[in-house]
Amino acid sequence: MTTLTADQIADFRMLVGDECSPDYLSDPQIDALYVKAAGKGLGEDETEALTVVYMIRRLLGKASAKVDVGSDIQRESRSQWFDHLKDLLEMYEKRAGLGGVKPVLGGISLGIDATEDDLT
Repeated sequence: MTTLTADQIADFRMLVGDECSPDYLSDPQIDALYVKAAGKGLGEDETEALTVVYMIRRLLGKASAKVDVGSDIQRESRSQWFDHLKDLLEMYEKRAGLGGVKPVLGGISLGIDATEDDLT
């Protein structure tokens, strides 16, 4: 499998706003996510988008596991970052061909509670 160059890793970091702090992803983690996406046999653009999707999912997972003990300003900043990541995730899921599939609650309508007028 192809591995990413330092420049490619930097490009992926820019796409998600990763500043390479301990809270973010390491270079080997980003490379592994790229290899995972490349293994799906998609085109180059879809592979890039899927790599970003994997990165954002990881970052959201890390962010959701943190205990919020900061000031109101820090909480607002983290909230904006979290919302930004969710917006990016939606955009890149669509680019990777994952968009439009939302979980459905409920079941299949069998017309059981249909009236006689509905059936004629």
